[in-house]
Amino acid sequence: MRRQMTHPAGIPANTEGSIDLRRDYSEDELLAMAQQLPPAFPPGTDWQYSNTGYLLLGILVRRVTGRFYGDLLGERVFGPLGMAHAQVISEAAIVPHRADGYLLHDGELRNQDWVAPSLNTTADGALYFALTDLLAWQGALRTRALLSPTGWEQVLSPVRLADGREEPYGFGWVLQVAKDAPLYHHSGSWQGFQTYAARFEGADLDIVVLTHLAAAAPSRFVAGIARLIAPALSLPPEEAP
Repeated sequence: MRRQMTHPAGIPANTEGSIDLRRDYSEDELLAMAQQLPPAFPPGTDWQYSNTGYLLLGILVRRVTGRFYGDLLGERVFGPLGMAHAQVISEAAIVPHRADGYLLHDGELRNQDWVAPSLNTTADGALYFALTDLLAWQGALRTRALLSPTGWEQVLSPVRLADGREEPYGFGWVLQVAKDAPLYHHSGSWQGFQTYAARFEGADLDIVVLTHLAAAAPSRFVAGIARLIAPALSLPPEEAP
């Protein structure tokens, strides 16, 4: 499970090309498809971000607890942190002020591509948030809420590979340095949405940017805001504008 959460498990990055995004799949079908994928590398020997690994984690949660992972998130994370609007995507639910995701096609805005409902409930994403929810999430990182100090140490420690190399990734956070202090950040994208969250520990600064255009680059806003507040701050070169 640790390797799945930190991405040196060798599980291929995704099932692109083998999955029909307009078809509803059962968890058993998704599990069978993932099991047919050839390993990207022997576990622990390299690093590759894997949505499939997190999809499997959601299935594992149900197998172990008998409950849907989204319900456990609501009970153990969203509720305690006051993330009042956070929930797994639901096409049927009435969600006040729900935003739409957009694509650019020949310079014109189009609605996001439709995805089958079951594929919008897997644990590799598929969450609705309001800005206040993500600020509460950042607050949990700031105050080290929910977990023990030992737990947070594991979350914010880089993964170590079998040959001793380290990759700057913890449990769901990219781990880097800005202004000689830790920088924790992560991006997300799905169905016409692009998001970016960053915490600059040295400046006690959290920045969250949500966009609903597939071509948007929210890391540019994060980088620009950080420099306005503290000119010495910057995102890593590959994330900066």
